[in-house]
Amino acid sequence: MSAYDRSLLALKLKPLIAEKAKENQIRKPKSVLQKSAEQKIDTRKNISQMAGVSHDTIHKVEHIEERATDEVKGKISNGEISINQEYQAIRREEKIEAVKEKFVDEEMGTIIGMVLVLNLLVQFLKPLIDKIKKVPTRYVVWVLALALSVIYKWIDGEFTVETIFVMLINTIVITLAAMKSYELTTK
Repeated sequence: MSAYDRSLLALKLKPLIAEKAKENQIRKPKSVLQKSAEQKIDTRKNISQMAGVSHDTIHKVEHIEERATDEVKGKISNGEISINQEYQAIRREEKIEAVKEKFVDEEMGTIIGMVLVLNLLVQFLKPLIDKIKKVPTRYVVWVLALALSVIYKWIDGEFTVETIFVMLINTIVITLAAMKSYELTTK
C-alpha cells in the first residue's frame, strides 16, 4: 500500500481524533484525571503515525485531495507521481493564479492600469523603436495597447471573436488616454 493510500485511510479517522483532542482541551483543570494522566492529543501527529508518514506528508495529501483530479490521484496512488511532485505542481498553479488574479484583475483590468502600463512601456520602447525606424508615437501606443489587451483577455480566458470589437474600441480609448499622459510626462 502506498504512502498516499495509507495517508488517506488515516485521514478518515481525523474527525474522531480531532473530537478527542477537543474534548481534552475542554476539560477543566479540576477534572477527575490527574494532570500526569491526561494525554495531549496532536491530531496531525497521530494521523501521521498511523499512516507511517510525516505530518508534512499528511498536509500535502490533504491539499492534493482538495485540489487534484481523480486521474492525478490515481497516478499518485500507483506511484507514477510522488506526493511531493503533485503538491509542488498544485502550489505553482496556486501562485500563478494568485499573481494573475492580483495583477491581471486588479491592475490590468482597469483602463487606468492599462494606461499606466502602456505609458511605462512607451517611455522605454519608443526611443529603441525610433533608432530602428521613425514611427509616430500614436501608432506605437496603439499597437502596444492592442497587444496588452489581447494578452489580458487571453490570460483571463475571455479572448473570443465576440470580444474583438469591444477590445478594439477599448484600445482606442486607452491609446488616447496614454498619449495624453505620455505627452504630459515627456514635456
